[in-house]
Amino acid sequence: MGNVNVLATLTSQLQGVSGLVDALANQRITGQAAQTYAVEVARFMPRAVVLFAVAQGLRDAARSNGSEPWEATWLAARAKYGSALAKLSTDLKALESNENPLGLEDTDLPLYRLGEQVGPNARFSAVADSLIGRDDDLDPAIASVLVSRAIDAEDTARASLGSVLARDYETELQASASQRNLQSLKRYYGEQVTSLCGLSYLNSLGVLDNADQIDGDTCYVLPACLPTPEAQAARESKIDRSHLVCMMSQLRNFLGDAI
Repeated sequence: MGNVNVLATLTSQLQGVSGLVDALANQRITGQAAQTYAVEVARFMPRAVVLFAVAQGLRDAARSNGSEPWEATWLAARAKYGSALAKLSTDLKALESNENPLGLEDTDLPLYRLGEQVGPNARFSAVADSLIGRDDDLDPAIASVLVSRAIDAEDTARASLGSVLARDYETELQASASQRNLQSLKRYYGEQVTSLCGLSYLNSLGVLDNADQIDGDTCYVLPACLPTPEAQAARESKIDRSHLVCMMSQLRNFLGDAI
């Protein structure tokens, strides 16, 4: 499970770097320290890609000998890695474009307007108007935009998941169809073998698996009726043997050393 441990360690590092990027974006780290950390973050990303490739290579090498019992653990670790990498990528994009990591700009939260919002209810109304908008459209609604973004992201994720599931399902269907076709062929030709050889007591589906134990020249003859080499030799005359030798000689002259 070395590949799983490598991936888990890489995921923890991604989460730590994501926290560092968040601190840089919110200016909790400033000055020379901010510049130093920014350089280290830039250096970390290529190393993270290489380390993931190492973990993937270890997993592929282990699977070359068959399925491993920790495969489910690997898939779960890879899912966590993907989530951590996606969050870090989003944070880095927001930091690079100088965007608010929450997606809320300063102009999006007019908590107090013009000083006339003095009572608690009025202040709450100001916040509510900023989030859900006003009938006069003087203030943009934040909540509806964020909800729309979340719905679009969910639809994209659902579509991607649906594509993956459909592909996996199609692969399973093809594998099942191939197995059924193979069994049909084995049964069809197995029935011919059992019928021609008189082996009705054998399962036609498994006959071809033991084809090396069946002699097509004698399978249809009862073992008690098969002549022994001695009995066969006793039945042959010198003339029969001479004829056989002569015929083989002619065939060799005609066909060459293949006979």
